[in-house]
Amino acid sequence: METKQKKGQGFSSRMGLMLTLIGAAIGAGNFWRFPRVATLNGGGAFLIAYVVIFFCFAIPIMWSEHAMGRSTRHGLPGAFKDFVGKKCTWMGIFMTVIVILIMSTFTTVCAWVLRYLVYAVTNSFAGTDTTALFAETAEKDPITVVLFFVILMFCCFVVSKGISGGIEKSMKFMIPILGICVIIIAVKSVMLPGATEGLQYLFHIDTAYLLKANTWLEALAQTAWSMGPGFGLILSYAVYTQSKSDITLTTVTQGLSDTAIAIVASTAICCSLFATLGTDAAYEVMASGSNGLCFIALPNLFATMNGGYILGVCFFVALFMAVLTSNFGHIAVVSLAIQELGISKKKAVWYTGIVTCIVGIPATWSMDIMGRADWISGTLLVFGALFVCYAVWKFGAKKFRERFLNTPYDEFPIGRWFELTITVIAPLLTVVVLVGWIYQSFIADPSGAFNPLGNGTVGALVVQGGLIILVTILFNDKVADRIKHKYFNGETFPEIPPEHYDDAQ
Repeated sequence: METKQKKGQGFSSRMGLMLTLIGAAIGAGNFWRFPRVATLNGGGAFLIAYVVIFFCFAIPIMWSEHAMGRSTRHGLPGAFKDFVGKKCTWMGIFMTVIVILIMSTFTTVCAWVLRYLVYAVTNSFAGTDTTALFAETAEKDPITVVLFFVILMFCCFVVSKGISGGIEKSMKFMIPILGICVIIIAVKSVMLPGATEGLQYLFHIDTAYLLKANTWLEALAQTAWSMGPGFGLILSYAVYTQSKSDITLTTVTQGLSDTAIAIVASTAICCSLFATLGTDAAYEVMASGSNGLCFIALPNLFATMNGGYILGVCFFVALFMAVLTSNFGHIAVVSLAIQELGISKKKAVWYTGIVTCIVGIPATWSMDIMGRADWISGTLLVFGALFVCYAVWKFGAKKFRERFLNTPYDEFPIGRWFELTITVIAPLLTVVVLVGWIYQSFIADPSGAFNPLGNGTVGALVVQGGLIILVTILFNDKVADRIKHKYFNGETFPEIPPEHYDDAQ
């Protein structure tokens, strides 16, 4: 198999591609959400549900995204224009807008994590009220705003250097550091007295949870967020992949690597909490929410436990690498879409940074705005998965499988089960997670559920989501007409066009 390519013309090696895709998938959710939902939903039972949904939902959509990006050699708007039809360009525009919203909140989290990394290195958790510390960090803090800007500019700088010269080179440095740090905290945590209690909660299979709908809903939600099907990350990176390289095994390896990091990180967190706090207190911490676990409970734990300094530093180094590498992907998605409007590659990257600053700084300044943006973007994200499923159905799932997945360069053949999952099971599961989130929002506040200005309400989702859809539809033809090149022939994977080389202007 061909694994090397001239530097600057897409990914320079299969390993570089793999590390980049892993970096795109691994994010904050591996560290602060996966341990909580696994522990609270039957441990091993949750893991079983997660694996089932991984193959029935995430993998088929991720394969589809990869093939769409490589066969069209376009970002989200152009990919949907060429693959589905000009009238569906708005689907790609919609997904791009959602990624901008996600990036604005995600960069805010990057700023929080960087501050906490500094706190960990300077041993500032000791004797500190961690609840007050998080409030000071996350609410109306100029330092956090400055860090938001610095991190965003750094990410734009890396992406502006291109795929092999910027993103791939950074991933080869950052992902190994992330992996080493996760292993260190896992090993040290497992060796703590009483750590077996945490392992019991994480890996014991309580079969009763397999019959609970919430276990499957949480596994589905975690898969949707962690793997990123429908984000457009895989589709956008696939634009820069070699036409004669594997899709199927590469994508599965990416997903399994993401899951492995989540399980190892969960092992470290569960063992540390249960060994130090005891069963009841640890379980209460897990139920306190992602921010409560990551920015309040764990810093307090690191300040009081033996070896807590090393664990704290390694934990926040790993978390920072995870959120930073994901943000490279967000910028790549948006800048590629902007570039296809006839704007130069580097300008498109910096325009992405400017737009994200405008959208994101209010969220960085206010937790209320942050919560609203996070609810809207996180919920609307699942529409991207539906759009990808629709694209494959429209093209023909059988034809798609035979032409783009079962190629001579793929490591193993894909059977007809793909056609069932991508056209029936995956869309159905996507609707289930969307309905589940809406239902949970309604139950949390029935009286204010339809308030269009509320925080996390169904009304806000409908009004703001509907407005985004309306605007993207209105701009459908204008954007479609600006995308001049067409490489898609419906039969093969074209070579990477010169406009996507690192040195392209």
